[in-house]
Amino acid sequence: MSSDRKSRLSQGHWSLKWPAATRIRATVRYAAAMQDGLLADCPGGSAATAVAAPRPPRGAAASIALAGLLSAPVRPARVLGASAAAIYLGLDDRGREPTVVAVVAFDAVRLPLALVLAGRLPAVDTAASGSVGGGGVTIGSLRLRPSRWFDPRPRLAGPSQPGPTAEAARLLAELRADASGLPGVQVDAVSTGLVGGDPGPALDLIGLGPGLTPAGDDVVAGVFAAIALWGRLNVGAVEAVLSHAASATSSLSSSLLRCAAAGQVIPQAAAVLVALGGLGMLRPALEDLLAVGATSGVALALGLVAGARAVLATPAGQIR
Repeated sequence: MSSDRKSRLSQGHWSLKWPAATRIRATVRYAAAMQDGLLADCPGGSAATAVAAPRPPRGAAASIALAGLLSAPVRPARVLGASAAAIYLGLDDRGREPTVVAVVAFDAVRLPLALVLAGRLPAVDTAASGSVGGGGVTIGSLRLRPSRWFDPRPRLAGPSQPGPTAEAARLLAELRADASGLPGVQVDAVSTGLVGGDPGPALDLIGLGPGLTPAGDDVVAGVFAAIALWGRLNVGAVEAVLSHAASATSSLSSSLLRCAAAGQVIPQAAAVLVALGGLGMLRPALEDLLAVGATSGVALALGLVAGARAVLATPAGQIR
């Protein structure tokens, strides 16, 4: 394994809570692998397989980004990784839809490809079979069906505004140079390139940097969301990046980039976009986003602001 690939390993630990006689502890290692996305590894033996009768489906709030996957015929899915906050299911093919479904706890970051439970996640066997489609998701004996839907695409009242955009850029400039995990990254080159039809600077960032989703991907996702929502998205440039990401980064990150290109983001990023458009309080929204993850929030914020700046510099009718 290359040192660059090792630098993107992110580890988490949790305990599976079973009756005392069958209690086990497992360690899951998350890897942003080139082809397989997140890989779950349970050293020291395989997880125990629970035998249980089928349970009735549990309701969950589902992102409309998953509507196509959930309504399609049932397809097998692998458990890519799990923690106390989220369980990730992956489909083998990488088409025009996200191919990762996240099942998240009520207090976890609400990803744009998530099913959100009303409470905490139940213990699951990461070796259990899973499926997506037929109206829901299964992981072993856990069955989930959407009880309501949410739209991860924010409603913006108007274009990005010079005042809030400049203020956000000033606040981000006060952060440590390495806060995003990519010190010295030229974010404006990424945004102006994508708006102008040159995907090169964005391609150079895909898969780069630390994090469960590499920081470079988060920067590009922020730019994608801003230029998509404000109508400056150059379809050819964005498709070139998405095609490259399908094999150059994890399946989770590739799926999140596809969501971002459709303007679908986490709520913290949505609040910043609304504030950049002149509504809401910018500073609290930006602080909330910066607190997401170790580097993801900062990298996303840099991308959003760079995208807003590119929108201000580009006439509305210039992009096809």
